[in-house]
Amino acid sequence: MKNKLFYHILSSERRIIEFLRKSGVVATHANCDLCGKPMKTDWTRGEFRCRQTRYVENRNRKRVRKQCDTTVSVYNGSWFSGKKVKIQKLFELIFLYCQNQNCTQEYLGYQTGMSDNTISYWCRRIRETISMEYGSNSPMLGGEFLHVEVDEAKLGGRKLPGGREVKGQWVAACIERDSGRFFIIPVPNRSADTLIPFIKKYVKPDTVIVSDCWTGYKGLLREGYPHLRVNHKFCHVNPKNGAHTQKVERLWRSLRDYLPDNGVKKTTLEGELSRFKFLKLNSRQHRFETFLKIIQFNNNSA
Repeated sequence: MKNKLFYHILSSERRIIEFLRKSGVVATHANCDLCGKPMKTDWTRGEFRCRQTRYVENRNRKRVRKQCDTTVSVYNGSWFSGKKVKIQKLFELIFLYCQNQNCTQEYLGYQTGMSDNTISYWCRRIRETISMEYGSNSPMLGGEFLHVEVDEAKLGGRKLPGGREVKGQWVAACIERDSGRFFIIPVPNRSADTLIPFIKKYVKPDTVIVSDCWTGYKGLLREGYPHLRVNHKFCHVNPKNGAHTQKVERLWRSLRDYLPDNGVKKTTLEGELSRFKFLKLNSRQHRFETFLKIIQFNNNSA
């Protein structure tokens, strides 16, 4: 979505609600729980409101007219249910966090006026939601005659002034050459006992696996995967069979550019990897709409 159109929608809550309705994120109508009749939308409060007249019995068992005053938030039952911030601020936060790769908490606070704790909470919710679609539950890669490059790397390991070493986190990656789809998953180490199950979980059998000569990939042929290797000590492309891992190497460079210089906590790494995958597989112009599709009202009970 272009910035000009977004900020036009952001200018009023009514436009936001109408846009979310068209996108299928919030309900378009609601019925009153008391009288069962359709409720009208109160645009100034962002609520469904029932003002129907109904008959009830008073203490003397006489039927008297009473006006219903039931209200329900238009965001009830949606991803925004229970929000305690203005929809304009939250809407802008989602747009900025989904559109921009290097989006710091200071920048989000400056743009939206939200507190650090509120920004952290909603950014975590966005990452968790993205993980549902772009996490480890995504469809497997590869297939017969297709090539998938695999590799492993350590993120965050470095030495601080004074010689103290900061331990990093091993991650494994596999990327399908033709489609560009990929997985990046945190792993405890890069042994064969870790890497082989990782490949079996995310790559279909009979897929041609391309890797370097690390011993952790030995045994792939026995598991039903044709295996091509390239020795990076001597060349970047195997002169005998043309094997190379340039696509997964580019993926590592993009990931290191995305992650902050001061590293990522292990508790948030998986969510950050899912967000990186979301940003990588969707063009900047379509990221916001893609996120809205994930949280569509009919598919989300949160």
